[in-house]
Amino acid sequence: MKIYKTAIIVIVILAVGIAGFFVVREIVKRNTPSKIYELNTVITGIRSDSVNEIVIENDGIILSLKKDSNTVYDSSGTKSVVEAWLLVGEEETALSQSIVESIVLAASNLIAKEVIAAEAEDLTQYGLDSGYSVAIKTEEGLEFKILLGNMLYNRDGYYAKLDGDDTIYSIALYSANQLYTSRGEILDLNIFKGTLSDVTAFSLVKKDEPMFTIQAESVITWVMTQPVEARADIINSDEMIDSLLALAVDEYIDVAPEDLGQYGLDRPAYSLSITTTDTTQTLHIGNENIIDGTFYAMMEGKNEVFTVDSTALTFLDNEAIDMVYGYPFIPAITNVKSVDIEIAGMQMLYEAEFNSDLNMLTYKFDGISINMVAGIQTWGSFFFQSMISSPVVELEPGWEIEGEPYARLLFTYTDDATEIIEYYERDGETCYFVRNDYYSGLVTDRAYISEDRGFAALVELVKSGRILEEMENESGGN
Repeated sequence: MKIYKTAIIVIVILAVGIAGFFVVREIVKRNTPSKIYELNTVITGIRSDSVNEIVIENDGIILSLKKDSNTVYDSSGTKSVVEAWLLVGEEETALSQSIVESIVLAASNLIAKEVIAAEAEDLTQYGLDSGYSVAIKTEEGLEFKILLGNMLYNRDGYYAKLDGDDTIYSIALYSANQLYTSRGEILDLNIFKGTLSDVTAFSLVKKDEPMFTIQAESVITWVMTQPVEARADIINSDEMIDSLLALAVDEYIDVAPEDLGQYGLDRPAYSLSITTTDTTQTLHIGNENIIDGTFYAMMEGKNEVFTVDSTALTFLDNEAIDMVYGYPFIPAITNVKSVDIEIAGMQMLYEAEFNSDLNMLTYKFDGISINMVAGIQTWGSFFFQSMISSPVVELEPGWEIEGEPYARLLFTYTDDATEIIEYYERDGETCYFVRNDYYSGLVTDRAYISEDRGFAALVELVKSGRILEEMENESGGN
């Protein structure tokens, strides 16, 4: 009896299992398109380098791309052909050539993972009525149009077919990801074109107010031309330009925006311009999205809004003073023969001469040789450095030279050329810096040339003879 009951239980379990199998099979059958097991079928197979046209259609939005070839010559006269993909109707818009080429490769050598159906009439179950397609055309006139549909039920690929052919394929996830694209994805994300060596000038404007303009110069790498004329800080200038050249689009937001005000681009907070030998490119920056850490931005002459990473633009609040080199005048001591000094009512002649026997510079002050060692350098070199060490602390364009200078230094160089440096007192703490009777807008720290503890104090030390006493004391101590 026990065996009989056990047999009945086994039969019931088996019946339930068989019924379950048919139910599951019916569910899968209803939700999975019919499949013909043909693997690795070639859908398209052409040379990718022969493709010269691409048309991408996405629900009525059409992107038409064409390959353009130009013959160029290098400096030695060698001829080469440069090919690039262009967006038809927007030929000036820079494209990411590598991304376009990946689309070409995927479309020209498309392999099916499986043949799903040989003659499919209903495309909706595969999502092939979505309106997304990639068409390619070769130089010989061969054309393919690939329709892309839904992701497979197991998320391992996508449905695809050729236009004019009823065969439904599944293609690899990688291939589909290469083919699926948008206008924003094929655009070149680099904002500024060129390299550091190409840049001839750059500038920053804040709320319609020019902050500074800096230009390349043959002898000194960078010079500021606005708001003052001065040597620019090389490190800050290079870092700013490198940051701009590395700046990339974070995300494209709006094509042909109707209202720039919502992005703060009707009156940009900042405008950055880079000039190369070919053109000037200007980036306008609007509102900041604090949550995303981005700024809204657009290029001048382009009607497209995108975002940029705000952490890449930390220099936006740089003032002109931040971009000026710290010292207004830095002559090489080896090029200076003498300096006629007038400061705080005192006059003195400083002379430097290279002594070949000693293999060093020797110095005279009003004809008296003073070559004592001051710390790790000679007194003469220390005196010279103090003479030119008044740093730039402010910029004040527009002041006109008047009155008598607090200090006047006539430099005579080893080639007998001369120039005059003058400091005019501005207040108790600063001086106007004048070079060869020209004021460029630089204000320096008066403390570095004052009679209290600055350069004038060193002149007084020599004029009073106290430096000679110290030298004698040093000699006596030895």
